[in-house]
Amino acid sequence: MERSVFPQFTPGGRAGIGAARSGGWYMDGVSHAGLGEMEDWERTDGGLRFVCKGRGTICRLSHTHETPLLLTEGCSPPYERLYGELQVWGPSIIRVRYGAAKVPPDPYAGLPPEARMLTGRPVPCDFRIEDKEDSLRLSTAAVTVTLDKATSRISLRSSEGRLLCRQQRTDLFTADILPASVAVHGDERAAFEAFELEADEDIYGLGERFDGVSRRGRSVDFWNKDAVGTTSPRTYINIPFYISTKGYGLFLHSSARTGWEIGTRDAATAGFYVQDSQMDYFLLAGRRPADLLSLYHSLTGAPRLPPLWSFGLWMSRNSYTTWEAAEEVGETLRSRAIPCDVLHLDTAWFQEDWNCDLRFSSTRFPEPEKHIRALREKGVNRVG
Repeated sequence: MERSVFPQFTPGGRAGIGAARSGGWYMDGVSHAGLGEMEDWERTDGGLRFVCKGRGTICRLSHTHETPLLLTEGCSPPYERLYGELQVWGPSIIRVRYGAAKVPPDPYAGLPPEARMLTGRPVPCDFRIEDKEDSLRLSTAAVTVTLDKATSRISLRSSEGRLLCRQQRTDLFTADILPASVAVHGDERAAFEAFELEADEDIYGLGERFDGVSRRGRSVDFWNKDAVGTTSPRTYINIPFYISTKGYGLFLHSSARTGWEIGTRDAATAGFYVQDSQMDYFLLAGRRPADLLSLYHSLTGAPRLPPLWSFGLWMSRNSYTTWEAAEEVGETLRSRAIPCDVLHLDTAWFQEDWNCDLRFSSTRFPEPEKHIRALREKGVNRVG
């Protein structure tokens, strides 16, 4: 591949953090401290905190019938204890956090509020905690979260008792399921989570995707890439939020590189990991997708309504190569009384084709202000 053909290509370059890993963090030598037996807990103003033992496992690459197979075996955990927290953010929203730090760090503390993923605040509401012999139960008017004392396993039910989601656990020695844990490999860290996936359950979301609407049966790498088309798993827009047909949603509060395995490595498991030392996500309960989207917006803010012209006809091709070509199309549409609000130029307006540096080409698209103004006078907007 030559840079003259594809300027983003870097011979021998490192494509990004974790890119050298085949299968992300599913590899030989990764040790895990899984959520184990609960040792202690305390009530907080917004929920509860708990301490649990770290359950140690390590991934080992083996072979069976000449086929590579990643297995797990017991080991000393990289962390003796893990610290978790359940926070009530509203009657239908529960925040779940766990990691090796007693006080979870805030990696976004230095950002202005409008630049953060999480812009909402907890909505005060009544909740109660029941200390049972085998579990803790945190309940609001809408949901109940159960925390098993023997395993620190979390499950979420509706107020009617309907199971919405439950952390996946396994005693099988394969690494197809890597449940709630903090993993270590060299000087890198990652946090894992896994939920049960019912046979008739489907998952939707995770941003703009070109390989189908349903996420079930898909591996998703959360690393923004140039899609170079609309038929590959690559995408420009990854959004860490999904909706389940069982009536719950999950918003992962992390901008770290993330890998999702939705019914892939194990057909009955929706698993994911973040390349970070702590796990932080929100469980949302709602009967309709619209309800779950509304709850999600209460955490992140809702998108603004686009301008009216953006809902009109867009005219595009695989790049208009000059202003003259684009303006000719605009004139033709107007002469034939075809309503059009947008001429989409695509990539040819870049200074270097396929490599956007937000500069108009001085040879193909000179005097951009003049030409954009002329198009707008004819009622046509221009987008990149």
